[in-house]
Amino acid sequence: MAAPSIQDIFRDISTLPADKLVELRQFIDFLRFTLKPASQASSILSFAGSWQSMDEQVFDDLMDDVSERRKLGFSERRNNETRFD
Repeated sequence: MAAPSIQDIFRDISTLPADKLVELRQFIDFLRFTLKPASQASSILSFAGSWQSMDEQVFDDLMDDVSERRKLGFSERRNNETRFD
C-alpha cells in the first residue's frame, strides 16, 4: 500500500463530522507523544553518570538540599490552594 499524500489526508479530514475532529486531534497528539521519547532519550542519557565522580559527601549534601527545597516548595503550594468547603 502506497503512503497517502498530505492532500489525500486533508481531503479525508475535511469529510469528517465536527465531533470526530476531537477524536482525531487526540489520536494525532498520541502519535506525536509516542514519537518524542525516542528522540529525547539520547539527550536524557547524556546526563547518565554525570555525578559519578562527585565526592560522596557533596552528593549527600546536594540530595539533602533538593529534598528540603521540594518540601518547602510543596508546603508553600499547599498553603496557597483554594479550599471549597
